[in-house]
Amino acid sequence: MKIETDKILAHLKKHKYPYILVVMFSILNIRVITDLVADWIRDDNYSHGFFMIPISAYLFYRKKEELKFPAEKSKIGILLLCGGLLLLVLGTAASEFFATRVGFVTVLTGITLTYVGNENFKKVWFPFFFLLFMIPIPSIIYYAATIPMQLFATKVTYVMLKTIGVPIMRNGNILMLPDYALEVVEACSGLRSLVTLMALGALYAYFRMPGKVLPTILFF
Repeated sequence: MKIETDKILAHLKKHKYPYILVVMFSILNIRVITDLVADWIRDDNYSHGFFMIPISAYLFYRKKEELKFPAEKSKIGILLLCGGLLLLVLGTAASEFFATRVGFVTVLTGITLTYVGNENFKKVWFPFFFLLFMIPIPSIIYYAATIPMQLFATKVTYVMLKTIGVPIMRNGNILMLPDYALEVVEACSGLRSLVTLMALGALYAYFRMPGKVLPTILFF
């Protein structure tokens, strides 16, 4: 344990400036983080967000030995950094939480890409991509997707029960049986677990199917 701790301290000492920059940036934008945590606590759909940061940190740390320095600074990283800052500012001004949070992750990505360079970043891109799963979907998209999925779940249930001979009628997302009615509510739409399943699928693909992370997510 002591040897591992010494390695971590040596790594932090050698590459202290980007870490200091990330910490300072996070402190300056602590409101973004606290609001995000509040959403994780308040909404069970995104309680998995608590695991995203430690998992991403671990995934980044396990690749640290593969990074080669000195590295040429990335111009793409600078553009990404500027774009993230712009998104963060505009999102804050418009009180658009999704844009603000995406901007926050984009800035962290830009800082890292600028420092480690393009070639090194190819080895550590996934932890930053994985952070996006901690961001709640915008309400307008969530509810737009929930209704069709509710209806789909209702239709599937209706067909299955009808097939096995259960007397049933359907009206929208309500299933009417002889003695009572069942409503397929938002929680039954499947969207609640979709983001979590996508995150797990991406993590599985990262470890077991390198190079197929994005196709796996699209499959989900």
